[in-house]
Amino acid sequence: MSVFKFYFSFFLILGINEISFADHPNEGKIAISQLIEEAEQNNLEIKQTQEHLNSLKAKLNSQYGRLSPKISIEGGPQSTKFDDEKSNGTSLYGKVEWNIYNGGFDKALIDSSKTETELQQKRLHSLKNRVKKEVSKIYFELQFILESISLKQKALELNAQQLKIAKAKNSSGFTTNSDVLEFDLRESTLQSDLVLLNQQLEQKSRDLDVMLSRKNQLAPETVKGHLMRQNFNFNREDLLVKIQENNDHILLSKIELQQAKTEKRQAQSQFLPKLDLETRYGKLANDEKVFSNKDDYAVILKFNLPLFSGFEDYNSVKSNSAKVAASQLSIAQKNIALTAELDATLAEIKALNSRLDLEEKNLERSEKYYKLTLDEYKRGVKNSPDMVGASERLLDARIRNLEYRRDLMLAKAKIQELTGE
Repeated sequence: MSVFKFYFSFFLILGINEISFADHPNEGKIAISQLIEEAEQNNLEIKQTQEHLNSLKAKLNSQYGRLSPKISIEGGPQSTKFDDEKSNGTSLYGKVEWNIYNGGFDKALIDSSKTETELQQKRLHSLKNRVKKEVSKIYFELQFILESISLKQKALELNAQQLKIAKAKNSSGFTTNSDVLEFDLRESTLQSDLVLLNQQLEQKSRDLDVMLSRKNQLAPETVKGHLMRQNFNFNREDLLVKIQENNDHILLSKIELQQAKTEKRQAQSQFLPKLDLETRYGKLANDEKVFSNKDDYAVILKFNLPLFSGFEDYNSVKSNSAKVAASQLSIAQKNIALTAELDATLAEIKALNSRLDLEEKNLERSEKYYKLTLDEYKRGVKNSPDMVGASERLLDARIRNLEYRRDLMLAKAKIQELTGE
């Protein structure tokens, strides 16, 4: 190869020295809002929890029947013999039973069902938030993988161009075989990275299929958007107030505390008197005979005052009192844990912003270093290891920048989860 032909090829290949690693040609059309909506509609765990809630609502409606009178028709054939006196007949009468007061047990039972229903509603809301968070997390991770694949592919293309130049220089006697080998080694490394990234893309897509309850595995998901840096400021005191008002774990614990208090009221009702009203009208009977007059009636008002139950009721109240105390301690502990988690997440966001500031400056320096090295490589001042090193430094800086942007979005999603937003 002539020297003129070599330099012509050399400058033709390296004429374009701008590297747009930030481009994202792998971007798809699926937005995060679409994925969240699909998850809320199709996730089987959400549907299961919804059906459980429907069951509890029906159970609550049935509990109101305990406050109403019970009307029935009773009767049947009866045959008795006491000494030499025999009696045969058929009784048939209408019966009304009404539990007027039973120590507040029925009211406490209804309140318990209400609390259980409310608890299940909060569980459903918490589950939807968790699914939303997991879908968002997968979405941002898919964005990172797709953009990383794009960066690696472009680095591979650029390495192929540099490999051609190294071979041209080697053929012209300007370099040794080791310069060509340098680019061969980097090509293998980049291809290996791409294999791993594509495997991660496949795995994250399967994780998304699970969250969306997709029965058939689809092709790896290509999501829409870029990992853009977002600046957001949080007020710690405002966030703590939102946690108390909206955090699913706190709300669930408060409802569980209310349920424990209701169960305690149910146990305490066993110490109180009970009052029942029973009326019967028609052809009545007792244990001895059936009365022939069809116009008989009976009105019975029953009063019951519990005196001793072998300490069963006492120990039941004591057990439920301990449950109430345990629920109160659980809320206090969760407040401590959530406050610590909030502080850790805020500290993480602060650190990520600081690191991103440094990485963005480092990215500018890496781009400048790459261009200088490329220029010196053209003039023969730098060799192949220098060129490879500058390319890797720029690629690593871009991927670290993506990683911190992804982690920042995940930290923001964590704040939203803590505050119930």
